[in-house]
Amino acid sequence: MKESLRRHIIALCLATCTLAAGAVTLQQAKALYQKEKYEEALVAFEELYKKSASNKKNASINHWLGVCLYKTGSTAESEKYFEYAASKSVAESKMYLSKIAYSKHEFDKAYSYMEEYVDMMREADKEISEEASLHLDAARSAKSMYEHVEKIVIIDSLVVDKQDFFLAYKISPETGRFVTSDILPYAKPDSTTSVFIPENGDRMMWVGCDSIGDTQLMESNRLLDNSWEEYQAVDGNLNLNGDIAYPFMMPDGSTLYYSSNGDGSLGGYDIFMSRKNSEDGSFFQPQNLGMPYNSPYDDYLLVIDEVTGLGWWATDRNQIPGKLTIYVFIPNEVRENYSIDDPNLYSYANVNSIKDTWAEGADYSEYFERLEAISKAETTDAVGFEFEVAKGVIYTSLDDAKTSEGRNYLEQYLEVKESLTSAKAQLKGLRKEYAEGSASERTQLKSKILNLENAVIKREKDLKSISNNVIKIEGKRNKNR
Repeated sequence: MKESLRRHIIALCLATCTLAAGAVTLQQAKALYQKEKYEEALVAFEELYKKSASNKKNASINHWLGVCLYKTGSTAESEKYFEYAASKSVAESKMYLSKIAYSKHEFDKAYSYMEEYVDMMREADKEISEEASLHLDAARSAKSMYEHVEKIVIIDSLVVDKQDFFLAYKISPETGRFVTSDILPYAKPDSTTSVFIPENGDRMMWVGCDSIGDTQLMESNRLLDNSWEEYQAVDGNLNLNGDIAYPFMMPDGSTLYYSSNGDGSLGGYDIFMSRKNSEDGSFFQPQNLGMPYNSPYDDYLLVIDEVTGLGWWATDRNQIPGKLTIYVFIPNEVRENYSIDDPNLYSYANVNSIKDTWAEGADYSEYFERLEAISKAETTDAVGFEFEVAKGVIYTSLDDAKTSEGRNYLEQYLEVKESLTSAKAQLKGLRKEYAEGSASERTQLKSKILNLENAVIKREKDLKSISNNVIKIEGKRNKNR
């Protein structure tokens, strides 16, 4: 339901009540506000605001009206009411103005508003709330990061579904690979993020929840019999009093990139970096990577591919429902920041245009050629799969099969799986054409879609049957070893 329609319905309901009971009073409006019934309180305060000129000049009514608008999603509309209330020394309005400026990435302004808020609260001998303290820290950090935006070249971007977005990263085998968490070979704490496996395939790293529900970096090593050891939490200090997600370990086995929404985050998830202490295996104090990698929105999974010379990270800063934007960039050997006086600093920090990051006359075609080579290699690689044949035993190559019959079934499984993936992709494309097509085009597409849907169902059944045969043969062989 749209905001305007919802407010109209609430207004009608409130009007019905007030016809019998008289016009809404300030006390009634405040009671709704204090109960955090912001939609109902909004209608009440709007009625009071329009009722008289004195109410329009009432700083408190302006502030309450602004809060109700802000809480119900009308942020832009709320700003003028906060500005009036702030001009009349309502300190809380300063904090909301700071939040609005922060959401616009106007970090200097956001921090200035919070400084004014703190001064006003101290003058009134009032305590600063925890919410305000946290926002003050965030505004201070954002202002500092804005003054140190890293100068990088972003060569490409792509918009993908948020679900399993990490599968869209085209990275070299030497860098490792990402798979979905359903390959984890044992009963495990809840895990909803990617699993990272380095080139040699001897280790898995992911994020799961411990016994009390806190997110932890988890790790498991492959044993000599090809099974996996019981997982263990790596270091509980990485979550920074929040949650963590999407770990990536550089080939050096020491440098870790991951996401956290805890202390030091600009808002939502930010990308952090830490290094492992070789003496005890713990990690040193994580560092926020700053801008342009991070924003007040969610930023995830930074990967550096030393083979292609390219880096990747994902973000929802563009606020496309159900989608993420993945940026492909050229990492620096030594960090270089833009000048604080650069007139395009705001654009660089927020990645408003990737071409603005390109050097004049520069040719980046070799990087695109490297990406294309990786993509071609992925399509011809016959080994990149995960198949659990028994509890704790995962095959990643046809050569892992212990019997010729099992290998044959495994080959069939891979062929049918590839065919199923292709059919699903075709079906998705046809459904999109159907949704966007004319009536005559839809008629032509309808039978194609039905036939392909039936084909997908059949291949799914075939895949399950072949999978059961692999498990029956190879699983029994592994249990008897």
